[in-house]
Amino acid sequence: MYLSITGVTPDNKVSKYQECKTEAEATIHAEEYGGFVVVDPGGNQNFWIVDMVEKTVTVDTASQEVSEAKEDSFREICRLEGDITLRRQRASDTDEDPDEGNDMLGGVGWLDRQYGRIETERAKL
Repeated sequence: MYLSITGVTPDNKVSKYQECKTEAEATIHAEEYGGFVVVDPGGNQNFWIVDMVEKTVTVDTASQEVSEAKEDSFREICRLEGDITLRRQRASDTDEDPDEGNDMLGGVGWLDRQYGRIETERAKL
């Protein structure tokens, strides 16, 4: 797959492009709209960096990995918080021994561990 890059933002991000199946098709499009042709770099286009002088597009993999790690942590926080149901909170109020509570229902120990996991994930953000 080839891309005809025809628009770039001031911070060197792609603002306009056309996907083409062949290099010839991409070249025709680029010439018509004053752009240039590159092989599709793949990845998330939010992390593509355009060099108009060299006529290249590269992927900022470091920023992409950081962003993906943050998204993963956020999803995990949502999952962990979703596990804290009213039933489990009520079970934590009646469970006197945190180590002997039923983890399936909750219990003080479970709730404390769950909040600890949430704090660990939040620290990653």
